[in-house]
Amino acid sequence: MAHYVPACAPAADSPELQLELIALGDFDRSNDNVSILGSESARAPLSLPPDTRAVELSSLGDRGYWGTGTLAAEQRISVLLWPRERSCALAALGAAGAQSWLLGVAGDQLLCLGSAPGEPSPAGVLVDLSTARARPLALPGVLAPRAHASASSLGQRWLLAGGSDPVSGAALADAELFAPDSMAVERLSLSAPRTRHAAVVLPSGAVLLVGGESEQGAALGSVELLSAGAARSLPLLGTPRIQPSALLLDSGHILVGGGYVWTASTQDPRAGRQPIAGVELLGVDLTAGASVPIRLEPAALERAFVALPGGGALALGGCDPVVRAQPCLPCGNGPGCISREVWWLDAAGAAHELPPLPEALASAEPQLVAAAEGAPWLLANGRLARFDPWQARFVSVAESGYAPVQAPLALDGGSFVWLQRMGDELALLGQRASQRGPLTQDVAPLLVGSGRAVAPHRAPSSVAPEPGLTLRYEAASGLELGGAGAAVSITDTEYADFTLDLTLAEGPAPLLRLSGKGAAAGDGAAFGGLECPWPELPARAGESPARLRVRRSGGEVSLLLAGSANEAASELLAPCRRSLPERVSIELAGTPLGITRLLRIEVRRSLD
Repeated sequence: MAHYVPACAPAADSPELQLELIALGDFDRSNDNVSILGSESARAPLSLPPDTRAVELSSLGDRGYWGTGTLAAEQRISVLLWPRERSCALAALGAAGAQSWLLGVAGDQLLCLGSAPGEPSPAGVLVDLSTARARPLALPGVLAPRAHASASSLGQRWLLAGGSDPVSGAALADAELFAPDSMAVERLSLSAPRTRHAAVVLPSGAVLLVGGESEQGAALGSVELLSAGAARSLPLLGTPRIQPSALLLDSGHILVGGGYVWTASTQDPRAGRQPIAGVELLGVDLTAGASVPIRLEPAALERAFVALPGGGALALGGCDPVVRAQPCLPCGNGPGCISREVWWLDAAGAAHELPPLPEALASAEPQLVAAAEGAPWLLANGRLARFDPWQARFVSVAESGYAPVQAPLALDGGSFVWLQRMGDELALLGQRASQRGPLTQDVAPLLVGSGRAVAPHRAPSSVAPEPGLTLRYEAASGLELGGAGAAVSITDTEYADFTLDLTLAEGPAPLLRLSGKGAAAGDGAAFGGLECPWPELPARAGESPARLRVRRSGGEVSLLLAGSANEAASELLAPCRRSLPERVSIELAGTPLGITRLLRIEVRRSLD
């Protein structure tokens, strides 16, 4: 069933839209899984391939709507149709008062809770993300009001943790687990009061509370692990910090960055905020303390962070409270200058400084939100911009209308939501900007005309050169990889059995890495090295490229030379056998033997 976002649906007197439906699963696209639907098909049963796991819907013509849906347990697929690449109102939240708001997602439900001084309980709305229907939540006496808390999913329930009392400001030492359908609440005790902290959902499903402020106003250097019915505190942070950012990275690390400590004067123990420049990495197993910090100088308040593919992250902006040089872009919300610095942090823990933000995108409180294709969004100064990973810079997409009152929330790689004042009212807005997901089928070859959907794991060589490493993409010459640290991912997708074809223009064959996602992120294997080599490349006449082929079937991976004679000969080699997760992501990396140049990447969800 398909549903338009109500506030942004076509007008009732608009001509009927036709929709293209693409069935997705572990199969290739064909006429059997692509349908054109008219208005008369709204209630008609659809004939989909029996192993369909998801669908994409998009409107035909000049009025763009699109959406995706996943097969639910009751064998139904609901699709929410968003306006294509335009913002849309999801819910009205009433007067824009002094509430402290929490946003959280559990399954296909979006929770939006506001706590106001003097109110005995929070109130808000619950949005069904499969239909965009919002219903108000009245919670008298059920939940405690909380400011500066965190909202996370823990299993099929929401976890509201820590925070401070909206009236007294006292930090809270408890958490509440609840499900809106039943309103049954379970309370957990924290090891100590904690507010203005960060929260991360770990691959195990547990929630990690990171840093924050104590009841006495001190910065906390501990983390707290919360699972159903249990809480455990661990002193893991190298630097205590209030209001940090915390990200779960593809590398299996947790990045902790930003935040501040209070600076005191003789009159006021909280006279000012001193930003923290160091960024720490924690192991996701929490068995060891933080790494040696990566320093991002100058330190800035409200610095923004977002995860990138391959275990990296992006950091930028904020307010440097010290006026260091002229010209200065005043912070506006306090003394100091707006920071225009941008860094790419790679999985090895190195920071690569990128070109500074243009003045139009420099903000004292920038907001970054994760997105598909390794291209996160930046909301700053009312503008929306998107990161181009191959140019390592932000490109403005929309010039006005984006002014979140707090950090946006990514729903998946394709959509995100935020709170925004609309006159005297507060509204929940959202936008869907991409259809890429785990079952996406890349019909056109990748790398041809564009580097989209192939993301680098570190800053490209054209922006941040490193000795002995080549990592760049140009439409005319293709993808160049040199050195083991030069790696890329096919973004956002996962594969069961597949066939991968690579067109190699010159240089050695690349390394192939297959790895899992989520709880299986540490599982995987590499191919194309000494233990599982490519067949010997044939002599190539002139500039004739070679075609490499990979077939993955369960735990067997065959590295072949494509083409009738070459392929038949290389198939005589035994497949490489490895223990692999059921579904894997695909990465390619360079070698120390020379520069690999690839012209095309083609992936099919079948075995040729």
